[in-house]
Amino acid sequence: MRHLTLVLFVLASGCGNSATTAPGNPANPNTNPAPLEPSPAGQVSAPKGLAIAFGAPRLIATSALGSRAVVVGAVYAATALSGAQGTGRIVSTGTLRVVGEQATYAAQPTDRLVVLMGSQRHEFVLKNAQGNASAADATAWLLSPHVLTYHHSIQGEAEGDFDMRYDGNSFTVKIDGKATFDGCPTEIHLQATGATGGTRDLHGHELQTRYEMAGTLRGEGFEVKVQEAHTMTSVSAQSLSTLPSMRGSASRIATTLGSTLVSGGHTFRFENVQAQGDFKEKGGRTVNQESTTSGTLTCDGAAFGECAMAGGVPVVRSQHAVLPLVMR
Repeated sequence: MRHLTLVLFVLASGCGNSATTAPGNPANPNTNPAPLEPSPAGQVSAPKGLAIAFGAPRLIATSALGSRAVVVGAVYAATALSGAQGTGRIVSTGTLRVVGEQATYAAQPTDRLVVLMGSQRHEFVLKNAQGNASAADATAWLLSPHVLTYHHSIQGEAEGDFDMRYDGNSFTVKIDGKATFDGCPTEIHLQATGATGGTRDLHGHELQTRYEMAGTLRGEGFEVKVQEAHTMTSVSAQSLSTLPSMRGSASRIATTLGSTLVSGGHTFRFENVQAQGDFKEKGGRTVNQESTTSGTLTCDGAAFGECAMAGGVPVVRSQHAVLPLVMR
């Protein structure tokens, strides 16, 4: 049960939009280009969708892993709490209410599995799940070869169809959905292909996952053609022989971005942009930090600015302005 309560699905980022749209036709990012010139105050407006192009694919990738863990954990919990486990049945509908590390189950509704965690309402419609039927828990099932397809929605925030296939080493993940990033409703069509390996036992794990992500993110006034390569390294120490304050985990995701943003009639491209983020958890305390960013952003084939870190956050330094790459 602890595995279920510790993983949250964070696909949507529903905060305000700080980017300013360049003049042009907001319904078509490919027409009516406007010159990127400084305003009377001497500043260039950030092209709409710039922060989304930089940060959303990584957020979606990590959120997909969380979503997968929640739906499988929820099915195991519902099966156990409903009493179906003793009869060999699998329960994938009803309602799970999670408070702290405790969960309760109700049989309604009968067409989806609702998971209530804090203020969020997750709804899952399981379409296909093929895997290790003898796995003792959700973690063991996820570590075995499997096929998993389902629909996941968070009321008022995001929803998507997920198709995940894992053969014990390599995997493919397809995501088609919609969410709000930086105040912008965004269509999501992405696919990730890669492989994972490492060691895992009762005392923890050391894993490395490499994959490439491609597809599109599309909102009013912008379109992102995603092209990224990710390397994720994760280690944990969870031995019950150590004090809880000594247990923890750390992960690092290193990304090479080659994505293209079409916005305001201009085409922006991340040229060999490198980004690295770190996550640490120990003794119940977590730290999530963007640690490095480098590379070049071009506009219509010409240099536009350098990607760097400023005040602990990633930015683009252009001739006229420092533009944040953080979704707010």
